[in-house]
Amino acid sequence: MRPLCVALLLLAACPALASAAPQTGRLWFQAAATIRLTDEWSVTAIPGLRFEYARSGAARAKAHYLDEAFVGPNWSTHLGDLTLTLSLWYCYVDLPSATGATPLTHNLELMPALDWREGPLRLTLRAIFHNTLYASVYPVGQRWGFGTVMRGLVQASWQVSDRTSVFLGEEPWFALIGNVGAAPASAAGFWEPGFRLNRVTAGVEFKAPSGVTLSPQYVLDATVGDDGRLAEMEHYVYLTVSWVLDVR
Repeated sequence: MRPLCVALLLLAACPALASAAPQTGRLWFQAAATIRLTDEWSVTAIPGLRFEYARSGAARAKAHYLDEAFVGPNWSTHLGDLTLTLSLWYCYVDLPSATGATPLTHNLELMPALDWREGPLRLTLRAIFHNTLYASVYPVGQRWGFGTVMRGLVQASWQVSDRTSVFLGEEPWFALIGNVGAAPASAAGFWEPGFRLNRVTAGVEFKAPSGVTLSPQYVLDATVGDDGRLAEMEHYVYLTVSWVLDVR
């Protein structure tokens, strides 16, 4: 827990130190489609891609640097004022580069979430257990393994009108199980255990009558090195488009 406290203090109380860390400017796009099959069951598919357009110092921006895809079922139920949702998604990630190498991973994500609503206020607690099963960045004999990163989200949303809401989220990342059988640890593979990243998200959500939701967001990722010190600040303009099809 100590690395998390140190990182948060650096971000909150020492802006000068934070600004001294390498900075990146990035664009992130995702499109999500959810099909509601019954009152409890649904299926979601999400493709996404990311671009880097700016990087501090002499280093060049990475341009198109990440592709991702998620697909899997969701189960939800109501517990009084709470809604419990459990999702199990397959996640594919690859990282194109200018050298032609494209490291990729195969992962399973288990996501329990709780939602509570009171008038225009919505509070969400969610955990993502991101389990990496395969990472091509390692030699052939070390590519299969098991590593887990836990991402805990606390998000507050306020409904401004019938179709518009604003939200703010806080999401720390912890690597729980590291590079089993593979070395060295890599963010493109099996992570070293410990506190790895803190994400802050702020955005607006617009819902159309057709079931399509558009959400522009600002995302700040503060990555932490193995020494517990701030390693990089990543600034995202993040745009999601989601669509819900109800076939119940």
